[in-house]
This record gives sequence, C-alpha cells and structure tokens, in this order.
Amino acid sequence: MVLNVGDPTSASASRFYTVEFFREVARVLRPGGALAVCGVTGSDNYVRGTAVLAYGACIYGTVRSVFPWIVVRPGGELCLFAAAGPGVVTADVQVLVGRFERLGLQPELLKYAFELSEFPPERVEWVETLLEEARPTAMLNRDARPVVFTLFLRVQSHFAGRRLGAPRRGEAGPSLLERVRGVGAPWLGAPFGLLLGLVALVRALGGRRRAVAWACGMGVFTTGAFGLSAEMLVVYSYQTHFGYVYRDVALVVGLFMLGLALGGWLTHRLARARPGRALLGVEVAQAALMLAVVPAGRLLSFSPYAFMLLSPAAGLLTGAEFPLASRQSLLHGARSGTVAGAFDALDHLGALVGAACAGLLLVPAIGLVQTAALLALVKCFSLAGLLIAFFPAAALPPAAGSPT
Repeated sequence: MVLNVGDPTSASASRFYTVEFFREVARVLRPGGALAVCGVTGSDNYVRGTAVLAYGACIYGTVRSVFPWIVVRPGGELCLFAAAGPGVVTADVQVLVGRFERLGLQPELLKYAFELSEFPPERVEWVETLLEEARPTAMLNRDARPVVFTLFLRVQSHFAGRRLGAPRRGEAGPSLLERVRGVGAPWLGAPFGLLLGLVALVRALGGRRRAVAWACGMGVFTTGAFGLSAEMLVVYSYQTHFGYVYRDVALVVGLFMLGLALGGWLTHRLARARPGRALLGVEVAQAALMLAVVPAGRLLSFSPYAFMLLSPAAGLLTGAEFPLASRQSLLHGARSGTVAGAFDALDHLGALVGAACAGLLLVPAIGLVQTAALLALVKCFSLAGLLIAFFPAAALPPAAGSPT
C-alpha cells in the first residue's frame, strides 16, 4: 500500500498519519504486505535540525509504533517503507536488485539507482540512526492528539523565517509544544489559581461587594474560554469520528450560536429571581460538560446529527453565564455601564484565549482528553471564586431584588 497524500498541512490531513490510521492499514494488509509512506518533507543535509528532526521523528515513531520493521529512504523527501514482520522491507542493495531482476522490470539500468541515489548505505544508516535516537522522546500523532500538522508548520517556519545573520528558528531547545507537554495539564491551570487567590484577597480586604464583581468577572472570562474551547473540541472530535468537518462546520457553529441565544433567553427570569444559585449551577454544568464532551462524542458518533447536539449544549451554557453574572454584579452595587463594558471585554478576551490555546497549543500538545480536563479545572477555579465571594452569607433568599 502506498500513502502519498503529501505533508499533513492541517488537522484533517494529519488523520492519514495517526496511530489509529496505521492500525487500520495493518489490519487490511495481507501477510507479507508493506506500507510505503512517501512525500514526507525532509532534508538532504539538515535532518539534525530540531524542527526537521522533530517532524520526521513524529511520523517515524508513529509508523514504527504499529510496524516494527521500517526502512527510510533519505533525501529532501523521506519515504518510509514499513512492514509487520522481518524480511519484507529492506535497504540491502543486493536484495533490491535481485527483486528488480526477478520481476523483470524495465529499464534495466534503474537497478543501479538503488545504491547510487535511492539507498546509499551510509546515508540510510545516518538518517535511521538520527530518527531512532529521537523516537523515545518524539510525540506520537493520534486522533485525540493531532500534533504532526503543527510540527510541519514549525518546519515551514524554520526554513522560511531566518533573518540574515540570525540563527534559524527552532535550531536549539525544545519546541513550545514539548514545553507544554512537559509542564503537565494541572500546572497549566496555575494562572487561574492565581486569579482565585486574587479574588480571595479582594474578599478579605475589600469586602463582599467588591469580591462578587471580581468573581463574576472571572466567571465571564473563563466562560468565554469555555465556549470557544468546547466548540474547538467538538470540531476536532467531529473530524476524528467522521473524517470530515468542512462540509458541516457552518452547521456546527450555527448550532453553537443558537445555543448562545437560547441560554441568554432561558436565564432571563433566573437572573431576576435567583441569580446566585443559577450562576453556581451554570458553573458546575460547564465543568461537567467539559469532562463529558469527549466520552459523549464517542456515544453520539453513530450519527453526525446526534453528535452536533454537543454544540448547542456548549452554546447554551456559555450564553447563560453573562446575564446571571451581570445581574449578580448589579445587585452588589456595580454600575450598569461598567458591568456591560467590562464583562463584554472579558467574555471576548476569554474566547480569544480559549480558542487560540485549545486549538493551536493544548490539543496538539496534550490531547483532547487532557485539554478537556484542564478546562474543567479552570471552571472549578472560577466556581471556587464565586463561592469565596458569596459565602459566608446568612442565606441565599430567592426573592426578586435579593443581593444573591
């Protein structure tokens, strides 16, 4: 089987380079069959460069995790020949020439190209040694962690982004994705822990009224991040389960926007009657949805339209936050103009941070499951901030006009 679809320039294209895809290939290959992965960007003389090596090692390690026997044809475009058992793929020139002659291929002169240009022994050994040494620390490309397309973009930036007299980008040191993966998901939520500490400090020094405004602002900010991050996770998961997304992306996003409007409309009455309790409930529901979005996607993968239900659910919980947080802040003495302007800015800023971090950084570095868990942790920090601001209080009366 020959895989020659070009470099993975997008998350969609990276599906042809995942562990799961290669397992499907291994399942359909006959005994003694081989896979050729062609058209992978390499370099004749610069394989050791950090960006180039990380990209090549990712694909090499992903293929090798399924096919233990692998041969690499070096050059500006690498070609990986892989098999499940020994004796199928080889870089031995004599064996390749013998196969060429046995098959009676023409023109006969091509058999001399094996040693001269295609598989020069010293270069094959050099490239395979570099890739094998890099393999233990290379990130595998998976459906739930599509990292290879970001590594390819790094290669392009590496070759195109050099200034005259300056070192090439990515020539030394680990990549940003590797740093994020090394930090771990819990520590990535530390900045929001600092925000929680700030809310607690305001509560202690400035009183309950000021703390409620700060906590509600934190809730709006994290909800903006929740909304766009949840939508990114839905889009990634949709593409993973169904193999495409561009045809239906307008419908997926449209359903999210419908959920936004519906969430704001449904919480209009709650914002007048019980904004405090309703706000806490929305925060809990957002954290729960984040934890459930990946397993729920698997359960709903029997139909793309059933899967799309996750999108309006995320939109509904996102739209529900703003009126509740605004009402709660107004009841505690904040000015309406200040609340509207500040919360709108925080909502959009959170959406920007959530979409950029989840789509470009977190999912490729730590995968869908850990990204969802991290975002759930962020919402837990937000919930804790509201609890610190609201309590201790004598009660949360349900009457209209109540400060809770």
